[in-house]
Amino acid sequence: MKILVYVEKAAVRGGIEVFAERHVAELKAAGHEVSVESLIPSPSALDQFDEIIVHKCSDVKTLAAFPPEKTVYYVHDHEPICPRTYAYTPLGHNCTRPGGVWPCILCAPACRNWRPALARVFAQGRRRRIMARFRKIVVISEFMKSRLVANGIDSGKIEVRPPVIAPAALMISPSRVTSLARDSMTLDMATAWSISSTMITFPSRYSMIVRYFSSKRTLSVP
Repeated sequence: MKILVYVEKAAVRGGIEVFAERHVAELKAAGHEVSVESLIPSPSALDQFDEIIVHKCSDVKTLAAFPPEKTVYYVHDHEPICPRTYAYTPLGHNCTRPGGVWPCILCAPACRNWRPALARVFAQGRRRRIMARFRKIVVISEFMKSRLVANGIDSGKIEVRPPVIAPAALMISPSRVTSLARDSMTLDMATAWSISSTMITFPSRYSMIVRYFSSKRTLSVP
């Protein structure tokens, strides 16, 4: 299969870019012919590919240029539903409201990069309408899927693919959550971590908590 992988900032070595790089390596190992682009090719060039995989595309006009019938969109953050991109209110609580101009316009100016966040407030509706036409949308958790469904995306198009590789030091079993939460009087661990049936993944913003527990105890799967 001839596949195009689009990465918005291919020259940057961030989490999404490293993920995409490894994804490309796995696709090539499986025998596919893979091209990587950070600039949108012409429509005639896009026609040459059997499948298009998009790993992050902040620009709505660029997103609209991908042929929906063969585009698979990987959702790496909450940008499609949250102009702040991480689905937290300014008070630090998880936001479960459907995205929209209201009430997001009240929340976006409170973040550090408020100008692009405010621009995303008015673009996120169109972004979701474009995404809704794609052949498949891939997310990493049931929570992310539920948020997209609540914002009008067909659940049948969304596939959940949890991360399969994580440092051993960042994995604990759900049975450890209660005891760890009891030890920490300042953080609700159950909501701070994304809990699956086999492991808990620590978001990067809680790295200081990880370091704290790593210094106090060995974090490993019992």
